[in-house]
Amino acid sequence: MPMIPPTVTAQEKDIGKNRKTGKAFLHDTDAVREAKKKLTAHLWQHRPAEPYKSGVRLIVKWCFPRGKHQDGEYRTTKPDTDNLEKLLKDCMTRCGFWKDDAQVASETAEKFWAEIPGIWILIDEKMEMQSIIEHETRQVERMYNGICYYCPDCHTIVDTWDKFCRHCGVEFEEGDDR
Repeated sequence: MPMIPPTVTAQEKDIGKNRKTGKAFLHDTDAVREAKKKLTAHLWQHRPAEPYKSGVRLIVKWCFPRGKHQDGEYRTTKPDTDNLEKLLKDCMTRCGFWKDDAQVASETAEKFWAEIPGIWILIDEKMEMQSIIEHETRQVERMYNGICYYCPDCHTIVDTWDKFCRHCGVEFEEGDDR
């Protein structure tokens, strides 16, 4: 979803006071409410026709406006990915992606500085644990057979015929000992 991702998280709360009982309670800050509205509006356009029924794997790439940073460089400052993910999953639940965000059985989240800001989301319902194990086994076999290797800078798996790492952008020279 092309957008400037929110930097507030679901953990940010204000303390209110019940007028009748005088008891304190926690509620979302105005900034969190605005972020939820923004995310929900963007997500609504992409909601599935039917909610996912089984466990899913959720992969999210948070791409923040790069400013002075390199395009694709990891963002290592706040907010934390787990806090961003909670806000996103709450909004996805509200939009009907699933009945309960507890259905997210596997989760990968990454934050980057990017030329094109946005939140890129992949939901995979069909990849069962056996498929994941088979995929990882194939990757190890490919490395053993010299078809791919780990990038020395970011440790992403890269094919031997690639001239650069698609993740961190490091260029490889012909004959590099990878």
